[in-house]
Amino acid sequence: MLRFKKYFIFAGIFISYYLLISLIYLLTNISYNVISSILLISYIILFTLLSFIIAKKSNKKGIIIGLELSSIYIVILLLLSLLFKCNINFNSIVYYLIILLSSLFGSILSKNLKK
Repeated sequence: MLRFKKYFIFAGIFISYYLLISLIYLLTNISYNVISSILLISYIILFTLLSFIIAKKSNKKGIIIGLELSSIYIVILLLLSLLFKCNINFNSIVYYLIILLSSLFGSILSKNLKK
């Protein structure tokens, strides 16, 4: 349990960040497009860093780790979308592909820098 402590701290920091962004959206007149762009950029950073860290400690190939991490997250997001009856459209598919590519990039970069 202690070896996963830093991942929980990492997740807690990003959850706090998302709550802060949500509060900013609710309390100000910032448009939804700006908030959505900020969240997309933060997802890219999150998944690149997270897959970089996980792939660095793993013995598997970087592309496999990136696919595993992003596929778990994408399945969770798809299930939540279906649960809350959100439509899956072209924009959401592009969003999921961006998350997949950022995760792949981080894990492959980690394996290449490890050598």
